[in-house]
Amino acid sequence: MHIKIPYKYTEEVIPKCCRKPRRVGFHGEMTLTIHEVLGEEAPIAIREHTSHWADSGSYEPTIIEYRWWGKKLWVLDRFNRYSHGPYEIQTADQFKTNSYPMEKGFDRTWYNTRQQTRCSLMSWARGILFIDGMRWKHSGEPRYVIMTFGLGHNHGNPGTSLSSDNHYNSNISKHRYFPIDQHDLALTTAIAIAERRGDDQAVPFIKDSHETFDILIPEAVRLNPGEEHGDGDSFINKMEGMIEAAPDALVAGLMVIHEGMKVLAVSGDSRGGKRS
Repeated sequence: MHIKIPYKYTEEVIPKCCRKPRRVGFHGEMTLTIHEVLGEEAPIAIREHTSHWADSGSYEPTIIEYRWWGKKLWVLDRFNRYSHGPYEIQTADQFKTNSYPMEKGFDRTWYNTRQQTRCSLMSWARGILFIDGMRWKHSGEPRYVIMTFGLGHNHGNPGTSLSSDNHYNSNISKHRYFPIDQHDLALTTAIAIAERRGDDQAVPFIKDSHETFDILIPEAVRLNPGEEHGDGDSFINKMEGMIEAAPDALVAGLMVIHEGMKVLAVSGDSRGGKRS
């Protein structure tokens, strides 16, 4: 499929009879190639069993399918045109006449140069794939992640959780991410963290409410947090250590406040903030 996208850009131009360049706006147009394949060319690689908030006002079970094409994972593209708007999916014919969000041209970053704008458009096009005439989008590999909330001892409700995500969070350590083929390790690690934090009420939630996956193409599971991710935020890691060592949420809160005040004091001194 080929579509034409108009766009705006700016370049540094020296006007006639002038010495200094200034930014001048221009209009351009670009033809983009969008790949189209048949379902058998993009087989289902992973099924995620999860739940979503439905119009009924409750969580309902749902299955997310990840297809495998071009050594990448793809999910059905469900988008909304404005905040809290209805979710839509698109056929190839609909996309040709209404290539959301480019249906009115690419002018959100008109201050970029021509090359920058064209690179952005090509990157956007590479993230779209039509499978059997339906619009799909490139997705990060699903992964298990352990997250903690509150001051421990069931303060965070649930305090500790095991869930899934499609990207890394720089605040969270690599030791809390797991490929989906390491379900048992992710589960036992999450329970161990909950027990160290005193989040005993979270344990049943962890066991019963996390996502599960069917792996149909093992090649599609390539995640390696130990090599791909970092150690997380050092301050948050320190706070977590204090929470695990505290006998209750009150003591944990006092320890966290004390440490936060120390950081603020050091930050003020480094900026030369002396008090008279």
